[in-house]
Amino acid sequence: TPAPRATSVDGHPYDVMVFDLDGVLYAANNGYMEHVRQNARRFIRDRYGVSDEEAGEIRARAFELANQTVRGLRMLGYEVDQADFMDYCRSGEELYLREDAEVIEAVRALSERYGASGGGNRAVGGRSNPTSACVVFTNTAEKRARVALRCLGLDGAFDAVYGADFMGAETSKPSPEAFEAVLTDLGVTDRRRAVMFEDSFKNLRAARAAGMTTVFVTGETATREGVAFDDEGGVGTDVADAVIDALTL
Repeated sequence: TPAPRATSVDGHPYDVMVFDLDGVLYAANNGYMEHVRQNARRFIRDRYGVSDEEAGEIRARAFELANQTVRGLRMLGYEVDQADFMDYCRSGEELYLREDAEVIEAVRALSERYGASGGGNRAVGGRSNPTSACVVFTNTAEKRARVALRCLGLDGAFDAVYGADFMGAETSKPSPEAFEAVLTDLGVTDRRRAVMFEDSFKNLRAARAAGMTTVFVTGETATREGVAFDDEGGVGTDVADAVIDALTL
């Protein structure tokens, strides 16, 4: 399905393109996310001295709590260093993430249209038109997100990478506070002018609640969340303004 070109929705011209990373800029079923989950299980097993089975259960509970395993672990009472955990779990990007010419073309076309300065510099507010931007918004650390973007051939395609370091220890997607922090930093006042590309229904609902225009990228993530999008039956149409199978022109 072609990616919607940014023109208008209900008379609202778009200013800001916001992309999730995992499952949006690459397919979630390419093996990398399973690799990350298994690394998280091993980290928990070895760090806290639990069985392999128990570690898997703890990881699943932590992710369910916060949609971000490291924050969920803290909520469960485990002491964990965010940088150590994310470096351990997310390492190995180069084994799974590959350049996709169609995704690169689509992202760079939107980046050019929205004046992306590149480099992943979060300080977009100082630009002459701070509400025009093309950014990544992810629950992983900015450092790991930038490694992934390099592997995907998207290094320099975005104005900013908003991740776990920006959000801090107390929030993550889909918390309303996380969306509010990013939109405020971008200087967005009319939220419908900001478009969120997401593969998670949890995050789509939060983006819609924040007033954003939403694009659902179909794939494994929604299936794992137990949601099957049905544009005829109405399942998901309450949170998605548009649906695409992948980022292509």
